[in-house]
Amino acid sequence: MILNHKRTLDHILGNPKDYIQISLKTIINLHSMLTENLQIPLGIRKRPIRVEGSSYIPLENPEKIEIALKNMSKLINPKELVYDKALIANSLIAICTAFCRW
Repeated sequence: MILNHKRTLDHILGNPKDYIQISLKTIINLHSMLTENLQIPLGIRKRPIRVEGSSYIPLENPEKIEIALKNMSKLINPKELVYDKALIANSLIAICTAFCRW
């Protein structure tokens, strides 16, 4: 998993123009790089999940997950500073499909 993170970061740093605007496709492509060889299904998940030891229930509907990710992109893309984009993405990507009820 750590090697996947390194390869993904190397890819992002080597192709910065590909990440000026974030889209659902961009997020799915990054996810596929991060989960390569980990037997994790690609794309938006189609089944419910639970996080052990946590009381919240992540979004279960694939359409709602897609909407949440697209809305997250809408928050990120207008930002001019790459640091702002990174902070928002880092803060929201893990919780976006868990808490966002847009």
